[in-house]
Amino acid sequence: MKLPAKMGFAGTRTRFDELQAVHAMAGEIVHENVSSRVVTLGVLPTINQGAFLPYHRLVMHVHEQMLRKECGYKGAQR
Repeated sequence: MKLPAKMGFAGTRTRFDELQAVHAMAGEIVHENVSSRVVTLGVLPTINQGAFLPYHRLVMHVHEQMLRKECGYKGAQR
């Protein structure tokens, strides 16, 4: 994943950097700050709780596909 960045995100140099940038952009939606909500509201948040695992599975799938298509990777991520 050391190929040069293609997407034009600020601060990215490699394709892996781009994956990290996309992950960071979705962070506020996917990784809600549960502890501050619990303290403030006294209840567990319900918005986006179901997004965490599916989102990360998608990120891993995209990463594996990029490795296969762009780097010639033949294995599987586990």
